[in-house]
Amino acid sequence: MLYPVVFSVCSADLATERSSSRVKQMIPPTFAPSWRDVRRESEQNAVAYTPLPASCAALRGADGIPAGDVASGGRRAAPERRPQSGSLSDCKPSGIHVTVHHARQGKMKRRAASASRLGNGMVGQGEYTYFVDTTWGRRSGGVPTFGVGQGVTGDSQDNVYVLQRAPVACIFVFDRSGELLKTWGEGSFRSPHGIWMTEHDELLITDRQAHTITRWTVTGELLRSWGSQDIPGEWGKPFNGPTKAVEAADGELYVADGYGNRHLHRFDKDGGLIRSWGGEGTESGQFALPHDVFIDGENRVLVCDRENQRVQHFDRDGGYLGEWSPWQSPMQIFARAGLMYVAHARAAISVRTPTGELLASWPYESTLTHTQERSPHSVWVDSRGDIYVGEVVGENGFQKFVRG
Repeated sequence: MLYPVVFSVCSADLATERSSSRVKQMIPPTFAPSWRDVRRESEQNAVAYTPLPASCAALRGADGIPAGDVASGGRRAAPERRPQSGSLSDCKPSGIHVTVHHARQGKMKRRAASASRLGNGMVGQGEYTYFVDTTWGRRSGGVPTFGVGQGVTGDSQDNVYVLQRAPVACIFVFDRSGELLKTWGEGSFRSPHGIWMTEHDELLITDRQAHTITRWTVTGELLRSWGSQDIPGEWGKPFNGPTKAVEAADGELYVADGYGNRHLHRFDKDGGLIRSWGGEGTESGQFALPHDVFIDGENRVLVCDRENQRVQHFDRDGGYLGEWSPWQSPMQIFARAGLMYVAHARAAISVRTPTGELLASWPYESTLTHTQERSPHSVWVDSRGDIYVGEVVGENGFQKFVRG
């Protein structure tokens, strides 16, 4: 027999993050759907059994990543490798999360329906809502399938460049509708990691196994390279497993030398090294893994210090200015038209103001079948405000979010 049904709700709206307080409220009597009603509506909207974000403390799942803790004295505690809980500063959606508990023979069964996915393939909140296009680039005129399409950027014409790491490392060039225009780069990379388009429509690509940075035309002509091919740099010197390179408006180059070096490098417009800073640690100005670097509209150098669950801010010479923390595993940042977009590992996308204030967010649901592969790795936004997201770990996980 079925025992009485219990409904528990966690409200996780944008105000929750701003105030850093948890809000719990009971479902009013007029809103007491049966589990069959919840399940039926979820199935109709193709979002059945969506895992809740870690922001709802009562409903944390084993896949959550904590946003990090701050120890006494303002110092950050070292991050755990396999954390099991979430944080109020995680990228959590607004709306009500309904968890329905059935007790049969003393065993509780839990199911959830998330309001962050709006149904009919829509995600987001308020004016920042998006239609989810899970087959972009793979329809007629595109490619049959992506490999590990982990990097994405775009040029001044809104053409989209997808960096595929495996099984064959190459660059796919699409128009914004997803029609394939060109493929190039086969045989030119070992394990490409990050891709960036300069203001002059030239590409900067990092290769973490070759330990190099390369500059390319949009048609695939190699213009320049930095680093010693296949030879890792010494500690604190370029390059050892670089993750991302970007160019400032004045032509200076900034490189996140993440996997083997834990440093940032600054180069002048002629390619000469000016200085390096960082080092491994949790103190301000140190990095656990500088996974991404971005120069924002205020001329700040923003660094996604992923395993330290924060984005650190520096001036152009490496002076520490502050940080946004705790943030859920920031993978990559892109800013455009007064908005900042962040890809978070395990797994969310957030839209924010230039000061880091949360405007909208949603759990990232991969098209892949394995839950451990829900890892958005890169993000780029075109001139119309559509979001493109490359995934890592699994193959064929690339998605586009069309602004509503």
